[in-house]
Amino acid sequence: MKDKRTMILDAAIELFARDGFWKTSTASIAKQAGVATGTLFNYFPSKDALINDLYTELKLDSLAAVSEGLSEIGNLKRFVAKDLRMFMAEAWRRHVGWALANTVRSQLLEQLRLSELISSETKIEVAKEFVFFETLIINAIADGKLVDLPVALHFEIFKAQINGTVAYLTTTESQNSAQDGVIDGAFTVYWKGVSP
Repeated sequence: MKDKRTMILDAAIELFARDGFWKTSTASIAKQAGVATGTLFNYFPSKDALINDLYTELKLDSLAAVSEGLSEIGNLKRFVAKDLRMFMAEAWRRHVGWALANTVRSQLLEQLRLSELISSETKIEVAKEFVFFETLIINAIADGKLVDLPVALHFEIFKAQINGTVAYLTTTESQNSAQDGVIDGAFTVYWKGVSP
């Protein structure tokens, strides 16, 4: 059985996705989770705190899906230095795979990311978890393996093209074998845009 915090977050995801942030009350989230409203406030002191915790949870969930098993590659830094394109393609496939397997969570994460609902403190804390990828981009730019653009713009391009790929795949009827071709083709387009 899920713990109450997880039940509350799952209920919030469902209701925010269906009804939007502004139309969803903490009372309706508590009811959907099967807990008392007071219990919700034991875990989240406000709706804003719940939204920020939900954003953090979704970002870390997507990061875990992308990062899972990468340490099994061996010396990750050596692997990345040897073949940045292969590493980025694998990260791309994993990110798209997570988004396709978690479409509601992925779409909600993007809405939260683009909204003004997330505090700067939360964004800073979450960004700390992505230091490896930030460092990877900085080093790749310095080594001439990526186009010299601001790191934040590299992240935005990556996310935007992944979101476009996922949107296409979720709105078209394609076979799994065709999906792999679309995912790889979309990565090729992305790579041509960011590699010198």
